[in-house]
Amino acid sequence: MEKAVSQQHRESGDQEGGKKFLPLAYVGKICDQAPVICFDGRAYRYEGGVYAQWYPEEIDQQIIQLYWPEVQTSHLHSVREFLTSVCFQRSEKVNPRGLLNLQNGLLSMQAGDFEPHSPDILSTVQSQTSFRPKDECPLWLRTVKEIQPNNEARLLLAQIFGYCLTPDNSHQKGFILHGDGANGKSLVK
Repeated sequence: MEKAVSQQHRESGDQEGGKKFLPLAYVGKICDQAPVICFDGRAYRYEGGVYAQWYPEEIDQQIIQLYWPEVQTSHLHSVREFLTSVCFQRSEKVNPRGLLNLQNGLLSMQAGDFEPHSPDILSTVQSQTSFRPKDECPLWLRTVKEIQPNNEARLLLAQIFGYCLTPDNSHQKGFILHGDGANGKSLVK
């Protein structure tokens, strides 16, 4: 939609011999450089597999670069307002449940599928780790085995930490570690 709107306004000619400021044309130019979404009163720009918050001052810098030297304060406000409307997304479409955004791609927590990043997946949260299915973590395995010799309890501990990796609280789980002392509760916390 942004491209159709921006193309229409880019093709508009001069008005009375001078340039007419068309904010939608600049929204189109901004979106051509990188995908943008707006929700909950904030703008986010896609980079590195995630939509990172894009502050109003950064948007202004982009507009100034595009419209220099004719830019005016009213232009900055107009473009930001149109950007917010054109790129609006409902908050429930952002950070889809059951999907873990990692540095090297997207992992479906339920299906186990691993896909490359895509701006079509509206994710504003990315873990600072990569998915490597063949890797093992000997420290984790050794620590969990020391804390809990029971295999079923070790699997529960792994599940608890898995819940901690999800970017939402849709599973509505809470955990209380109880028991006598010296059994690994503090180490797990």
